[in-house]
Amino acid sequence: DIGDLLLLKGDALFHFGQVEDGIVVLERALLSEQRSTGSNPDEHVAILSRLAVAYRQLGNLQEVSSMLRKTVRIKETSLGKDHPEVALAMEPLADLLGEQGLLVEQ
Repeated sequence: DIGDLLLLKGDALFHFGQVEDGIVVLERALLSEQRSTGSNPDEHVAILSRLAVAYRQLGNLQEVSSMLRKTVRIKETSLGKDHPEVALAMEPLADLLGEQGLLVEQ
């Protein structure tokens, strides 16, 4: 599948320090996954998570937040809000918000 190949290529580019090029490839993988008739939520989340890591490397915290929020939304939709994997998906977002001083404890 083309999405899987793009994912592998993006990972290889990251490995060799070509973060911007890797982001471009992963964005293409994301589009490919979204257009796929049998879209797989786990694959979608995997791509978004890799993009979040890449954007963090570039210091683009707004994009990191966007990718992590999408990840949480997909997990909530596919598994339900009370599923343990949703809580695991929220952890990196909570860490990011905490680092930015935007996390309010209740």
